[in-house]
Amino acid sequence: MQNLAVFALPARVRTIAARMSTLSTSLTDAFNASGLVPSVVAKTPQKLLQVSYGGKSVALGNELTTDDVANAPTEISFDADSKKLYTVLLTDPDAPSRENPQYGPWRHFVRVNANGTELNTSGDVITPYIGAKPPSDTGFHRYVWLAYEQRNGTINPPEVIDFPARRNWQLNEWLAENGLEGPVAGNFFEARNDTDRTNNVGTSSLKMALLATVVAITHL
Repeated sequence: MQNLAVFALPARVRTIAARMSTLSTSLTDAFNASGLVPSVVAKTPQKLLQVSYGGKSVALGNELTTDDVANAPTEISFDADSKKLYTVLLTDPDAPSRENPQYGPWRHFVRVNANGTELNTSGDVITPYIGAKPPSDTGFHRYVWLAYEQRNGTINPPEVIDFPARRNWQLNEWLAENGLEGPVAGNFFEARNDTDRTNNVGTSSLKMALLATVVAITHL
């Protein structure tokens, strides 16, 4: 039935729907369609950051549960330069919700001075990892993993930054202050409160982009 419904759509709508369904394979398309560019980062990351939580991988906007991401990733990597240092971070721009992000971006994790070949183990953790914990009735949150090159070398790490300093992170200012260039790599997942997931509350950003595009085309 679902396939018949798709083929009942006008040809131009089927074409755009087919293209949008492959967004997860394109770094640029996924970051743009999800609204992360330019609201979170000024430009698309240059490379895909591989992030895995045990058997679950981050895949450009896929949904992961709060249990999936409760503990820090088991893998963070990309084709980095072993002679350079990097900062790796995780942020949620949608705190407490995408419609009302008054506490975002929320700082979930920051590691500085990481070697390119050991992004998940080397360097200094200045914001300890906390997993996705979106409030109920707030739908999907975007959780963005980013890697930046430290063009000025080693960063003298400040004291560990924890709550309440995690909220309202002035990310771009912080990047500039620390001489960070990029993002050189990135990835993101989406998550929602367990109750919202059970009740199917919310629409993922990629689905929102698809719906908006289809609506726009049907009104041409």
